[in-house]
Amino acid sequence: FVFARQHHHLCPALSGRFLLPPVGEQLLVAMACFEDAVNWLIMLISLAESLFTTYYFDEDKFGVITIALIFCFEPIADSCVKQLMNCTECDWDNFVYDLLSEGFQCFLYVHFCDYTELSKLALPLMMAGQVFLMIVIKMKEKLCDDAEGKSDEQKDAECGVNIWCWIHSNCQTLCTSLIPLIYLAYQEESPYRQKAFEMVLAGYYWTADVAMQYNMDAMKEGVAGNAKKVTAVLTNTSWTLKFTQLSALAFTVYSMVLAWTYWFSPEIEVIFPDKVCTMTTMVCSVCVAVCIPCLACQVLCGSGLDGDMEGVGGMPCQTIGVTV
Repeated sequence: FVFARQHHHLCPALSGRFLLPPVGEQLLVAMACFEDAVNWLIMLISLAESLFTTYYFDEDKFGVITIALIFCFEPIADSCVKQLMNCTECDWDNFVYDLLSEGFQCFLYVHFCDYTELSKLALPLMMAGQVFLMIVIKMKEKLCDDAEGKSDEQKDAECGVNIWCWIHSNCQTLCTSLIPLIYLAYQEESPYRQKAFEMVLAGYYWTADVAMQYNMDAMKEGVAGNAKKVTAVLTNTSWTLKFTQLSALAFTVYSMVLAWTYWFSPEIEVIFPDKVCTMTTMVCSVCVAVCIPCLACQVLCGSGLDGDMEGVGGMPCQTIGVTV
């Protein structure tokens, strides 16, 4: 090791094997890992909020479809507001909006739990934890991140990527989130109207939100010059996206299993949507059953885009700062 440090010009291969990266690079990697860990904590607290609200939700007063619509459309509405804020040069408006939206969301969840003593204690504590972590990330951004200004070309590229990500992510989230809402229109005796399925559905909406946020952050970081995340997306090496894709696959399998058990139960009485949609789900399950192991293997072992691909989603890879 000492020889490699002193004579790295004589043996580049040896120096590349033994030399540690510069302290500056180590610090950047450490800060990036720290930010990722804090973001995951925020997302996990958000999941806890959703599961808590779903479990203690007052269905007799509000109806279960209400909270499902909020879980489905709240991330989309949130991204729409943030997209409008990207038109401004100030970077504090997004931060202030995040804080205000957390407070409003906390009030809304407490309201749906009918202001029980437990909800008035647990939900504000979760909100306070998220707000604290958001402040930590903002302090890290202002104190540790590079504050160099962006060129006009970078701003134009970032604006185009933001619009493309916003349209693509919201369309994908909308298409995958609306279909499960049909199950909540079943009769109350169906397994789709029980707490177990409602909790699983809340988790499914959370994973869809995680995937949307990850894709948008990856594209933005690619334009800013950090192609790590977007390369992981294009080459299918991101464990975050693997987790969300496997979760969506597991939710699909769970819904199909419930359809078969519900069809042969004596409780099924309503023709539409119960019998019609249940039979449709059963037919689809037969068609895709043989594909499920292949899809799982593709998610876990897939190699992503090949090197000769010129772009993704109609957008050149050079625009997002990566070559695959």
